[in-house]
Amino acid sequence: MKKAFTTLLVAIFATAVFGQTKVEIPIAELPACVSKWVTGNTKDFVIDKAYKSEIKGVATYYARATFTRGTKSYWVESDSTCKNIRKIENPIIEPAPAPKPAPQPSPKPAPQPSPKPAPQPSPKPKKSE
Repeated sequence: MKKAFTTLLVAIFATAVFGQTKVEIPIAELPACVSKWVTGNTKDFVIDKAYKSEIKGVATYYARATFTRGTKSYWVESDSTCKNIRKIENPIIEPAPAPKPAPQPSPKPAPQPSPKPAPQPSPKPKKSE
């Protein structure tokens, strides 16, 4: 039983380590046609990240193009020959940004105790004649 459990753990670990198919690559390793497509189809965007995915020997390249004067960006997916190049929303390569926490309602002010009325002076007794 112990051997079977150990073998199972090794198999799971090997799958996790060797099963990764998407790896970040230097931008220079992208096919030239991807860079040419980005510069030819979009103005003021530059490639700032690149990934390569290989499944069953077929390589797919992903490039993130970011606007030079802001935070806009988009992804391009292509094969090595650029016959099937297209703009995609999110290839699920990078983790999604964490959602912003919901704004907390402002705390209600603590109730203020009502002011106590000032003590009334007691009436002076009348002098009898």
